Amino acid sequence: MIKIENLSRSFEQVRALDDFSVEIKRGELFGLIGPNGAGKSTLMKCLIGLLKPDKGEILIDGENAVENSISVKKRIGYAPEDPVLYDYLTGMEFLEFITDLRKVPREISGEKIKSLLQNFGLEGKANQLIADYSHGMKQKISLAAALIAEPDILLLDEPTNALDPESIFWFKNHLQQLCESGVTIIFSSHILDTVEKICDRVGIIHRGKMVACDTIKALRRKFGGNVSLEDIFMHLISK
Repeated sequence: MIKIENLSRSFEQVRALDDFSVEIKRGELFGLIGPNGAGKSTLMKCLIGLLKPDKGEILIDGENAVENSISVKKRIGYAPEDPVLYDYLTGMEFLEFITDLRKVPREISGEKIKSLLQNFGLEGKANQLIADYSHGMKQKISLAAALIAEPDILLLDEPTNALDPESIFWFKNHLQQLCESGVTIIFSSHILDTVEKICDRVGIIHRGKMVACDTIKALRRKFGGNVSLEDIFMHLISK
């Protein structure tokens, strides 16, 4: 379980996270939505250890993620909104580098790489330099790198941006299968229709605070029955 309590993080005069709290259960596909600048990416970076919170606590199955950042990072797969890749490597070389870094056994890493390249439609581009990849292809390699070590937790920041429909279809189904096996996923997106369809619960973040958090069904009951997630979202952020 991921437990975040009273997390705050500021950048000069801007408070990106403001006493933010949430609990996410093991095996849950948790959607995180909010306007640009609401604090979604800052939260992801605090969870993975790229940013240190000003105050508050992050617990991963009871382990303090700030005090034990190395051991926690080993359990997490992270795909940032803007992929961080090595342009001078091929797609295959980059994934081989990631499997070595994540200590995926050599006897199984080859099959894992082959499977992910195939599922993302990149098998014909595996030996092409990443520098020559389109934005969508770079996004696919970044997601493959996050998935390849089969982590307990996945942090996905706008993961379906620039993906083609076939890859989105496979990826959404794969995420649901991972959750059924016990993987915990935080899925940040501006594509509300996708969040509404695949996520177990949704958290709406605005100005660094959690302004609503529940299942889609429960949110609809609260906001008037047969309303869309888009309607709920616009109502909350207009305040």
